[in-house]
Amino acid sequence: MARALAVLCMVAVNFESVLSNQLGWAGFERAMQLPTGYASALFVVLAGIGITFLSGKEPKRGRLVLVRRALVLLILGYNFLFWAWEQDILHFYGYYFLFAIPLLGVRSRLLLLVAALVLLPTPMLLQAGFDFDRGWVLDRLEYVDMWTARGHLRHLFINGFFPLAPWMAFVLWGMWLGRRLSHERDYARRIAPRALALFLLAQLVSRALTARLGPLFGAESMPPLPLYVISAAALATAVIGLGEWITERFPSVALVRALVHTGQLALSIYLLHVIVGIGPFDVWFQLGCLSRSQVFAWWAIFCYLAVLGAHLWRLRFAQGPFEALYRAIGGSVEER
Repeated sequence: MARALAVLCMVAVNFESVLSNQLGWAGFERAMQLPTGYASALFVVLAGIGITFLSGKEPKRGRLVLVRRALVLLILGYNFLFWAWEQDILHFYGYYFLFAIPLLGVRSRLLLLVAALVLLPTPMLLQAGFDFDRGWVLDRLEYVDMWTARGHLRHLFINGFFPLAPWMAFVLWGMWLGRRLSHERDYARRIAPRALALFLLAQLVSRALTARLGPLFGAESMPPLPLYVISAAALATAVIGLGEWITERFPSVALVRALVHTGQLALSIYLLHVIVGIGPFDVWFQLGCLSRSQVFAWWAIFCYLAVLGAHLWRLRFAQGPFEALYRAIGGSVEER
């Protein structure tokens, strides 16, 4: 269910960023921008939990499956990135998986220590005067030297949409959380109120310190500073706990079941929101051709069709179309 909320909110952010012409009531724009940086962080925390669950069954085979799945995501993501979608997260996912593999067997405290260390490069670079807009044409959301070695490494590690420093911290937090959930099924639900309180506290501290001490204490997703990562990880944990509570309290409610099925088809929906949700406007019209209200309406229609379609699909099939292909190529720990 948390994955469903993540993908639908990510669709909102992406639709608004590439389809809107900024005309019309600004309230629609503000509403669709609310999940910016938080929906994708939730996605990545869930990926970390999935890594723990996958590798915990059979560690040796789990590592092999993660390598295979990482390669699939890299191939798919780089094709997306080259042909159509500057905001692709799939190739980052591939690298998250690869960088997570050496840490699968380490102690939980070391996971958290590495996650904390990953937070440091961004504020240190800002303090040293690094320009985080380097490589970007912001009004078009294009990275001009993406396909040079230096530009691509900068995009991947420092100032892309989801750079490894500090986004690997979300993966590591998810891996740690997955370990707790393996032993305490209701752990996320129990700590959800404290996680939500931490999110609110981080936001308040960020505003107070930014006003007094400057942008190094910002909680925006770009550049991704420590208070942003802390607040986004806390919110992701709260949402996961809330999703657990809802699905256990209301398992037979049709909307709950439909959202669970939507989360199980998150990869398919992510791919389709670019191919079907954005692609036709790019091919037949142009990006940025819709008013704010039209973008909001198109997002609502897409979400309705995605939830309904996912629900109907899962009633008949065990996996989504792209999920089945992903597992067929990437493998699973159940194979022999």
